[in-house]
Amino acid sequence: MSEFLADPAITHVIAVSNQGQFALDDVANKVIWIQARYDEQSMTAVVDQIEVHAGNIASICICHGLLHSETP
Repeated sequence: MSEFLADPAITHVIAVSNQGQFALDDVANKVIWIQARYDEQSMTAVVDQIEVHAGNIASICICHGLLHSETP
């Protein structure tokens, strides 16, 4: 997400997380936070919330799941 926030051409980033928001200091005004679980009902609610941005979303980056693990 930091690359999106650092890009001056990107005016807003919609962040969907099951953990809620974290401190972003000077770029917090660029972020629209949506807290949700990764089940079908929650994702339907997320779609409903971002529907107001339809036609204005240029890219989507989905990065949910386990990124690192102690086991191979």
